[in-house]
Amino acid sequence: MGNPVQEQEVSRFLALLEGDTACYKPAMNEIVMFTVQKMMALKSSGSDRTFWEEKGWLDKKYYYPCKMNPGKKVFSKFMHKVLSKAMQ
Repeated sequence: MGNPVQEQEVSRFLALLEGDTACYKPAMNEIVMFTVQKMMALKSSGSDRTFWEEKGWLDKKYYYPCKMNPGKKVFSKFMHKVLSKAMQ
């Protein structure tokens, strides 16, 4: 019946539920999804862009402050540049 949930996973999940995003480390696929959605909002002139502007996400690396190692930060910038050129 699957792998049992580890105590560390439960602690991390509960911390996130309580609003402590500073300890969260987004996975690479989460960063990719955020970057793709951000670029789509940037290229939009409709309600998507307005929503992202109101949230303040257009100038962020992720939805909220969190831990992101330097390699993921570089990857995020790279993805932003590639998508900018691809979506021109």
